[in-house]
Amino acid sequence: MARYLAERLGWSLRYGVIEDDADALYMLAYFEAQRLKPWPDVPVAAYFTHREEEPPGNSKAKLFDSVGRRVDLRITTAGIYTDLLSPRGPTVQVPAPVERDRFTPARSKRSGPVVIGVSGYTYRNQRKGENLVRFAAGVLGGRVEWRASGRGWPVPTRRYKWAEMPDFYRGLDILLVPSRVEGIPMPTLEALACGVPVVISKGVGLHDELPDVNGIHRFNRGDAKSMILALLLAMDTCRSVDRDALRDATAEHSVENFVAAHDQAFQAIAPRVRQTVRKKAKVKVKMADPIDHGTGSTRGIYVVAFGGPARKCASRLLESIKEHMPDIPVCLCGAEPLGLEDVFVQQEDSDIGGRRAKLRAYELSPAEWESVLYLDADTLVTAPVYRFFEWIEDGWEFIICKDPHLMDTMFSYRRRNNAAEMRKVRRAVKTLHTIQLNGGVWAFRRCERVERFFKRWREEWEVFAQRDQGPLLMALYADPPRTLVLGNEWNTFPAYSEGVETAGILHFPKQARRWSGAIPGRIDSERAWRKVSEWERKHGA
Repeated sequence: MARYLAERLGWSLRYGVIEDDADALYMLAYFEAQRLKPWPDVPVAAYFTHREEEPPGNSKAKLFDSVGRRVDLRITTAGIYTDLLSPRGPTVQVPAPVERDRFTPARSKRSGPVVIGVSGYTYRNQRKGENLVRFAAGVLGGRVEWRASGRGWPVPTRRYKWAEMPDFYRGLDILLVPSRVEGIPMPTLEALACGVPVVISKGVGLHDELPDVNGIHRFNRGDAKSMILALLLAMDTCRSVDRDALRDATAEHSVENFVAAHDQAFQAIAPRVRQTVRKKAKVKVKMADPIDHGTGSTRGIYVVAFGGPARKCASRLLESIKEHMPDIPVCLCGAEPLGLEDVFVQQEDSDIGGRRAKLRAYELSPAEWESVLYLDADTLVTAPVYRFFEWIEDGWEFIICKDPHLMDTMFSYRRRNNAAEMRKVRRAVKTLHTIQLNGGVWAFRRCERVERFFKRWREEWEVFAQRDQGPLLMALYADPPRTLVLGNEWNTFPAYSEGVETAGILHFPKQARRWSGAIPGRIDSERAWRKVSEWERKHGA
């Protein structure tokens, strides 16, 4: 079901949920709800399949009730649960997603003994009605052939693959659904879509909402004698029913209607979603005026280093710059100087990756520098790279290199912890199949358009405060400076750039990090700083 919503509405699928990654969350009430600790500060919707009835006071029923009280929107597929949940807040019943193009009637008529089938996986509390199947098999004896799909049935059973299920139904004369509790159930609708008569229990799922059509036989829930009478009637008429009429009983239950109903249903929480998105999206920063530091140069290199690993890498980088480009001054931004820099700009250690200071390169680098080269702390200069300055002086306003990976579009940049940002990138750029740029080496020209670009880049980054490639693309597409995109000769990754001969800059990603693993959410959050503390304790920093 989730796949339909992801493919047709652009929603993201993931195992586990992180609050910072979504504008709203949609989950299964019985499963993911238990993982939401703490409860997210975004609108939450839940799909409620069924309320477990046996044994009385069971934990699943309590969870059903608890989640029903807490979520912002409740989605059901059966009226009995819609009625149960509606007093607790916005509740919407949606059609079931039957793949009606896959589940279609058989072309030929059946012959031979009547075949009765059951489908599904049984449970310890026997709510699927396997005891009724055992009773029916004993009463009907050799008059019928039994087939079962799934697990736990007291008749010949096989686990059919999903692709085999349409043929399983087409091989039946009757589908028996003896359940005492269900959310839909899907076997009933799938069999009907295949034109197969059904014998179904009353008061279960949406069974009572199906139309009265010849070939839909009902019996009292849990009543063995009532079930046998319904089966005998079905056996007498199963091969003379109008299969198209049975299929028409499922007309409203299609993938298209399921998706459309969800799209409309979420309008119930749209005000909260829009409020959450606005809260995240409206970030404004004020640009500071650059300060003249009297370096006597119109060129310079800007480096950021916070934390032990980054400072160690930066020392190596600055030494390499002084070796190969001794005439180019270097501005270091950090919490304290290294002693190798020409200009030191002190800034607060506000995020674990130093990205806020990085994106303030236009403001914090010396005002007299008309062309500025930014280098990540984990890079190394191995030859003079004056060409960056020369290209800027030739009229380019921004220079950057492509990402080194072979799959170098933003589509391959998706991660479990950046889903919301990638949705925002897709809305802004219209596709994720756009080139992924690497933010570790770039140069810019000091002018009004570039100043606007840096302001936009930082504002986009501050929304989620994660990595900066997505915000970079959104800023470039919104108001693009005159941009030159280079290959990885100018930003060479020994680990990834196989066969590429460097022009003078090597890049060693992750060497400057003071944490390990992925950061869920913002890199200026308490959770992110705990990652740093854990790393420092482990490495004795």
